[in-house]
Amino acid sequence: GDALARAVRQIVPNFPILLCSGYTPQIPEARSRRLDVSALVSKPIVIQELAWIIRKALASAGKLQAGDAAG
Repeated sequence: GDALARAVRQIVPNFPILLCSGYTPQIPEARSRRLDVSALVSKPIVIQELAWIIRKALASAGKLQAGDAAG
């Protein structure tokens, strides 16, 4: 996770990255900021929540129109 996030950031700096873990509460906020992830997603994943998180991450990266993220 960490190594992949850093590698992606080097190649495509504004690419939205979601970090998904069954242990998300144990991931320190400072670590997620250092990795510059768009969102931390906890397992188990509710598909509607994941869809909203993805739309929000894409919108904040300028990949979607603002209204598209509301859905």
